[in-house]
Amino acid sequence: LAEVYKADLLYEPGGDGIYSDSNTLLLGLIIEKVTEKALEVVMKERLFVPLGMDRTKLDVDNEVKSKMAHGYINFETIGSTFLYDPALEPLIPAFLSSLPEDWVLDDGALVDGTYLVDPGFTWAAGAVITTSPDLIRFISALFHGDLVSPESLQAMMEVHAMELLGEASTYGLGLETFETSHGRSYGHGGLNFGYQAGTFYFPDTGWSYSLLVNTMPLPRFEIEETVLGILDDPSTQTETCRPAEGFFLEDDGYYLHARLRSELYPEESDFPIMGIGYALETGPEGTQALSATRAAATVQLRDGGNRLELDYVFPAGEAARTMQFASVSVGQSALAKLGDDGVLAEDKLNPQDFNTVVLDLDFDEEMTRLTGFCVTAVADWTRPVRFQVCDSAEFKLEVGGHFKGFAAIPLTRDADKVTQAMQMLGMPVCTCFGEDGESVPCS
Repeated sequence: LAEVYKADLLYEPGGDGIYSDSNTLLLGLIIEKVTEKALEVVMKERLFVPLGMDRTKLDVDNEVKSKMAHGYINFETIGSTFLYDPALEPLIPAFLSSLPEDWVLDDGALVDGTYLVDPGFTWAAGAVITTSPDLIRFISALFHGDLVSPESLQAMMEVHAMELLGEASTYGLGLETFETSHGRSYGHGGLNFGYQAGTFYFPDTGWSYSLLVNTMPLPRFEIEETVLGILDDPSTQTETCRPAEGFFLEDDGYYLHARLRSELYPEESDFPIMGIGYALETGPEGTQALSATRAAATVQLRDGGNRLELDYVFPAGEAARTMQFASVSVGQSALAKLGDDGVLAEDKLNPQDFNTVVLDLDFDEEMTRLTGFCVTAVADWTRPVRFQVCDSAEFKLEVGGHFKGFAAIPLTRDADKVTQAMQMLGMPVCTCFGEDGESVPCS
């Protein structure tokens, strides 16, 4: 606090806003000063016990808790999803090597973050252990006048534009808001080492909603929109869609095993709500998990028939300032071949049905400008392919619809075949860009 006191103001009070955990830590200290009690005691006496939040506590002892869900951090995607200095990338191997072996999973891609940091580090800003039902009790009590006065609640709901994790947001006194297809929601999200949370109240419908997940990063908003749609119309709930038995093929070559659930957007869309995407690349070197930081489905308008395109962006392993992009383009001809079970299975990939490329994307040091890309893999037309659309009888290839499905696309990384495929498309294997965004010769 002494260091903060000496610092200059970023802006005049009331003039702007930037999210900071330090604000909540300061509130915790003020509560202890005013009540002359430890914060965990005050929260228990004034919140948890009166509201019947029997499975909630402020964690201050950092003891092993056998009934608490472990939280996992995906180190292949965390840096490109949240604000992250690429210069720290070389330090990750040393960090991972300092952890207990049973905390590091999947060759270092996944870390058990449950006990990574003492809860005192986040304390009033994020050390509460709880459940979704308990959070529903809290948010409902808040908006039904059981915790604060109507005047205080109204002040909390007066939101202003500010910056949150590098993105524009609307924020009040401890409440953030989101505009949804079901009206404005008020509540708060949260991040901790291996955990994500979101608890919101919808005044227009009276709904309370809470989502807790034990992995990060995860596209939370796509999940929330789906759940809210079911609340609005329970008939929209469908049975779980799974890939058909033996769907994901493997042989001596490369395969892209892709899963995606996404709204269908037009080309060049800003993708306001990202889809839920995950993929594996299998090959002679083994299996590589590709957890997408960005994933979406688009409708490509073409004279020869519209196409469905599934796009993924992945971190490119340990390479700094590099990402990978994978695109699976599916023609209407392929969609017309789907069986009654929504599955297309053929012994050879038809180039009119599928066109797939994998690119390495290079960025500048600030990761703000694309400096170039190279095609590293293309579809292999000599090997079997599988494609599946969930609820295929209801699927329509049109903007505003939804896609949920799976793909097993054969790939080749043979340099000659990659060059040949790009020549057929009239495109170079590598493309570079200048500071103005115009293409320039690659050095």
